[in-house]
Amino acid sequence: SGININWLAYENEKDEKNQARYQEAQKLFDFLTLNYGVEDAQRLLEMIRSQVKSGTPFLKKPQSRLRQKNGIISYRQFADIITQYENETDDRKVAHIPWSRYFVFSPTVRRIELEYATPELIAYLFDIDLSTVKEWFALPLEEKGSLRNFIENNGGDLTQYAFMLSDAKTAVQARCDVSFKGDGGTYRFAFDYIDGKAKYFEFYGK
Repeated sequence: SGININWLAYENEKDEKNQARYQEAQKLFDFLTLNYGVEDAQRLLEMIRSQVKSGTPFLKKPQSRLRQKNGIISYRQFADIITQYENETDDRKVAHIPWSRYFVFSPTVRRIELEYATPELIAYLFDIDLSTVKEWFALPLEEKGSLRNFIENNGGDLTQYAFMLSDAKTAVQARCDVSFKGDGGTYRFAFDYIDGKAKYFEFYGK
């Protein structure tokens, strides 16, 4: 759960809530690229927006499902943009940003499932020290209390994000991402869990 990377293309939306979504995505993008010293953040932003609007992958693959979709629909597709940016600018700093700890990559997600957010995103959104958030996450379940109470007790303001926080108790979409070591190196597989079905299985070699 996180801020949708596709919201970066909402800059000209007239809908008030979409404008707010765009502003939050832009603020997060600026925060990450500034903190990690990305050399040409404007060029990277142009590439992301172009991909969202066209849906055409930067690194074309035969019979790729990504050709058929608009927007950025997976982290793998986003990673191709990062690779293209690195090749164009020779700026390797961008690869060190933990994008998936803050953003989600789906053209349909319009709200943040706060219960499934990462410590990094919660720390960023509510201006809480990351080590404090991680300590809370590490507590036994019976000692935690609710995430919302934790945020409020640490000075976070939930009302400022009411327009993009979900009230749902469970997620109907989830991303499973697993890495493991085997003969010859490290491997990883990922898939999306949508409405009770596993879709878009991807396997990455070493």
